[in-house]
Amino acid sequence: MLITRETDYALRMLRVLLDGEKHSAAEMAETELIPMQFAYQILRKLSAGELVQVSRGAAGGCRLSCDLCGVSLYDLMVVMGEHDVLCACMEPGYDCRWQSEHGKCAIHCQLTELQRKQDEAFRAVSLHRLLTGEAIQKEEMTQQM
Repeated sequence: MLITRETDYALRMLRVLLDGEKHSAAEMAETELIPMQFAYQILRKLSAGELVQVSRGAAGGCRLSCDLCGVSLYDLMVVMGEHDVLCACMEPGYDCRWQSEHGKCAIHCQLTELQRKQDEAFRAVSLHRLLTGEAIQKEEMTQQM
């Protein structure tokens, strides 16, 4: 699973919204160097995932609708529609001819374990921590002491 450009742009937009203020899509796109056509698509997904609240009209704009401390990178990737598996044989309903003929597949078992570890690592990182570097800064301060 890779972090696609769309998820990267979503992270940048969420970074702008961390200040708790209302921002327009155009403002976020300009500030974070995001093409406008992507900004609207991303906002639709973030809104559908209940991460942002979008209001229209003269006083409209976007603002966070949740605490990003409780939202993981994994959660964002799911909202963005990017939770892919490492190998096609791990897709639900995949019919593996090799396993049908030979039984348990060592490759599949090892890839499943890698997928589990990757998902676990992505679930362990809150968006707040990722966007602010808060935990990294604390760790660096502890190491300097």
